[in-house]
Amino acid sequence: MTPESTAHNGLHPDMRTAIRPAALAAARLWSALPPSDLWRVERPTGSGSSRISLEPRKGLRAHIALEAALEADPCYGSARDVAMHLQPELCGWIGTPQGGVALNFGSVIANLGVQLDHFPGESQDKALEALLDELHTLLATRRVEFALLAPLSGMVADLSDEHVTLAPHTILRRLTDSEIEELSSNDALSSSLIPRYGGLLAALESHFTSPLFLGAHPADAIVSDDEFDASLAAIDTAHCVLHSFKEGAARILFQAVRPLVRSLPGLGGSYLIPPSPQTPTAYMLAATELADLQCFAQAFGDTRLPEQRFAAGRLRDSELRTSPRDAVVDAFVGIEALLNPFSDGELSYRMAMNYASLGAPEVRHARYRKFRDLYKVRNRVVHGGVDQEQFKVEGNALSITGVSQMAKALLRELVKQFAEFPALRALPALDAEFWEDQCFEAHRGSQ
Repeated sequence: MTPESTAHNGLHPDMRTAIRPAALAAARLWSALPPSDLWRVERPTGSGSSRISLEPRKGLRAHIALEAALEADPCYGSARDVAMHLQPELCGWIGTPQGGVALNFGSVIANLGVQLDHFPGESQDKALEALLDELHTLLATRRVEFALLAPLSGMVADLSDEHVTLAPHTILRRLTDSEIEELSSNDALSSSLIPRYGGLLAALESHFTSPLFLGAHPADAIVSDDEFDASLAAIDTAHCVLHSFKEGAARILFQAVRPLVRSLPGLGGSYLIPPSPQTPTAYMLAATELADLQCFAQAFGDTRLPEQRFAAGRLRDSELRTSPRDAVVDAFVGIEALLNPFSDGELSYRMAMNYASLGAPEVRHARYRKFRDLYKVRNRVVHGGVDQEQFKVEGNALSITGVSQMAKALLRELVKQFAEFPALRALPALDAEFWEDQCFEAHRGSQ
């Protein structure tokens, strides 16, 4: 059978037979190597705190030593000869749209040996068969599944072992201690960028699949990254859902792209780090709120109104602002997206009336006054009112921080109403006629 005829048919049976003794030999060699690399290790100690230490571990030096030792092993030499004849794609280049590396057969066998070291001796044979099954699937399908993990700073959530679905194929879940250690620790010699943050407790997670390239791949080939982009969008939606559900700030520290396969090296994964400062406030989520959060996430997902999703994004941005003045501006951009009637007329008056019409008859006048007062502050901030320390809202003197909290609460109320009320969720557009009907109905209801 020629290499061309086996290239897309999975792992050749003769190749599988040759790999077994070579991988077991690599596991023995790896186990015998000393922990000569220096690692910065961060371990959680509870409640978002962590302890950092420098520890000897097996890292980059150990991997280089293992591949060098394999060259002298007869099982490895025999397996390499079979690979060159039957499956040369295991001796070339490996990559996905997220990146690629030069691959040699030694790194494939070394990786299998390192993976087997996680299992006791008596279970290594069974673990190796599982890894070879996975390798067969990768070679046959040329598809790799990834997890896009977005750890949250400031999230204090009573999740236990539960998870909450917030967007399509996207969950909020608790990070395990081993994941926190993995995401926060680093081999001092590694050239890859791994974020170093303590205090991680929870993360958003979404899955996607990408093409796997083995062997020659045209550099100018057009590769679709639609699934990755959809996963990024789902994480963004879930992040907006969290901030629309309740007050608080949970910042995405970075987004880790992690392959969910172990049989091939070089897929690695990467870290996308947004250039934004830390936020001192926290996002508190109790176990008793999880069911309501999931219900709200489902209602939010059913909404097709682009203005509602835009407003939720602005609410998230507002919560993550370090400047309360910037938070006021962000909040009112979202508010205007929902209450602006797209018609001629004095804007603040019409929006105040629209906001008032969404309340019960006995509170509509108070809602109208509150909105007008807040919008006056918004105008002052937008047009350069930097010298004022107190603002009048509903007869009370508030700082700009207090005003920003009220503006965010008002926008959160609107986002929830647009997600949960069918009359709002079904709108094809926010036109003037809808709001006029709403206001006249509100007037008749108050008589």
